[in-house]
Amino acid sequence: LLAVAIASLAAVGAINARLAERQTSDRIERQLRGVVTVLSTSNFPLTDAVLRQMRDLSSAELVLTDDAGMTMASSFATRTDQLPTDAANDVTNELKLGPSLLVGEERFFHTATRLPARGVNGPARLLHVLFPVAEYRRTWREAFVPPLVVGIVTIAMVAVVARMIGGRLSRATARL
Repeated sequence: LLAVAIASLAAVGAINARLAERQTSDRIERQLRGVVTVLSTSNFPLTDAVLRQMRDLSSAELVLTDDAGMTMASSFATRTDQLPTDAANDVTNELKLGPSLLVGEERFFHTATRLPARGVNGPARLLHVLFPVAEYRRTWREAFVPPLVVGIVTIAMVAVVARMIGGRLSRATARL
């Protein structure tokens, strides 16, 4: 009985972990798509101050570069290294958390999206979205750990109850 309970709770835990990861990723990507949509459709200038305000809302660092990769504006407090420009999305609603890269001493999931040019002769611009890996993991843990704790407590309770029932059955069988 205990083995079946542990196996079933382990399976539920594994499924829950996968679902928590998927939900965390989907929620963060949806939030970042909203930020990118606002920045791409707005008429206000994309300055360091504006990108910092958007960082405060989204937890993601934002860097605006030209096609050559030169930084035009950034939410980072210090200068960032050259960011990859080869995998830029042209469509905002396809924005996904990309591969991780090291910026300074912190790891970020990186994705870039091409922003529409402003004005007739406006330069092409890329918006780099860098979501901290540590923040992603923290958010995932918040979604996963509470059900895990409930599962562990449940296994312990099932073990106690199974032992009590087993003991009673053993004593009854011994008397017979």
